Amino acid sequence: MDEAHPPRKTPWAGILIGAVALAAVLGAAFVWVKARRDDPPLCDTCRRPVMSETAFSAVVDGREVGYCCPRCWVTSLHTQRGRHERPTATDYVSQKRLPAEQCVFVEGSAVAPCCAPQMTRGKDGLPAVQCFDRCFPSVVAFASPKDALQFSKEHGGVIVSFQTLMNEKNP
Repeated sequence: MDEAHPPRKTPWAGILIGAVALAAVLGAAFVWVKARRDDPPLCDTCRRPVMSETAFSAVVDGREVGYCCPRCWVTSLHTQRGRHERPTATDYVSQKRLPAEQCVFVEGSAVAPCCAPQMTRGKDGLPAVQCFDRCFPSVVAFASPKDALQFSKEHGGVIVSFQTLMNEKNP
């Protein structure tokens, strides 16, 4: 070999390592973005995941805001400034969205989808579930008064109108 002209080293190893690193970074970014997209939205009031069967929304000062349940919307209505328009509820039976004014609500039933239960012990020392938070008493929306009546017979609670719910002060 000629010492004046050493053989050229090809940069293939560096290119290959760079390509693998770039693919790994892009793959990780894709997984992160997909995971973020699959996360359920969070309630604007209590920051819990919004579940499909109790989701509620309203346009507040021109921006659509999501809530985990009608109770969190009522809390927001009375504690946050702003104009609340076009409240939309989810029918518990069909999970279809409709204007909240068209719904009837069951308040205070044994079904509390948003509740975050905590284990505790009662005064007698026996285990108990403590479940009191801003989503209590639970409020579940129904498109049909008949469905609301059947639900309240099975799970307790009182049937209230949208107007009654809207006029309530925070419990």
